[in-house]
Order: sequence, then structure tokens, then C-alpha cells
Amino acid sequence: MKSLKDYGNHFLDGILDLKISPLEITLIAALALMCLMSAIDYNREGEMQGLQQLHVARQQAQQELMALRSPIQPN
Repeated sequence: MKSLKDYGNHFLDGILDLKISPLEITLIAALALMCLMSAIDYNREGEMQGLQQLHVARQQAQQELMALRSPIQPN
């Protein structure tokens, strides 16, 4: 019975024996770069939305404070 290490070595040997053309390597690298850029953009977009929500909440709080400070005028 093979050990887990033997299976791991067999898997790594299989990967190293693959013949990949330079074009395939370029395409894989481009795909990995696109995934990385997408992840960075997604994180940055989330930060921007959070900052925008904070700005809106601050404006609402200022408006409510101004409404509380204004004198009540009877009708």
C-alpha cells in the first residue's frame, strides 16, 4: 500500500512531466494576472463604496443636527 507521500510525489512527477509550450505558458500567466487584477479591483471597489457610505452617513448626521438646532417655528 502506498503512503500519502508516495501519492504526493507521483502527482508532482506527473505535473513536472507535462510538456507545455511557450504559448500555453504565456496564456496561463495572462490568466493568472487577470485574476489577480480582478481581485485587487474588487477589493478597491469595496473600499470606495465603504468610504462613500461613510460620507453619506456623515451628511445625514449633520443634517439631523442642524434640524435639531434650528428653532421650532409655530404655525
